Amino acid sequence: MIDPDKAIVCGACDLPVTCPTDPKPDDQVVCVRCGARDTYKDVWEACKKHIVHRLKSARERRASTARSGQGTADDNAQEPMFKWEIRD
Repeated sequence: MIDPDKAIVCGACDLPVTCPTDPKPDDQVVCVRCGARDTYKDVWEACKKHIVHRLKSARERRASTARSGQGTADDNAQEPMFKWEIRD
């Protein structure tokens, strides 16, 4: 299982969030810097969207590189902003 205190970060501050041990869906997740807060359920839903985005981006970069033999102009494109993110 993912340790939410290490893996979930605030999308704005890029800092790990505080979260109860063994969180329940309605428990609050809070950014220690900016104070952003949501329920664990909503945070986890946002993180799943972030994971899907990262996987699609990686797949598109690999496919583009394989076709052209080099990177694309989008390699340096700015990532969209996610309120909550998963850290590797």
